[in-house]
Amino acid sequence: MNANLEIAKDLGVSLKNGVPAAAFFAPDGKPVGITNQGELEPARQYDARQVLTFLRRVAEQHRIEKPR
Repeated sequence: MNANLEIAKDLGVSLKNGVPAAAFFAPDGKPVGITNQGELEPARQYDARQVLTFLRRVAEQHRIEKPR
């Protein structure tokens, strides 16, 4: 359970809003965003379309917001 806590901390990922938590990077290695506001906390309730839309928004627009 605690295996990746140091990596999360080094990347600036806060786990206070629960897991899953994620950090996203552009192909050049620059940070795109982090889900530090609990955007993925209720992930069990998201369907595949919501997750795909979330990931596309991150990849294409560099926006981190809760799936709708």
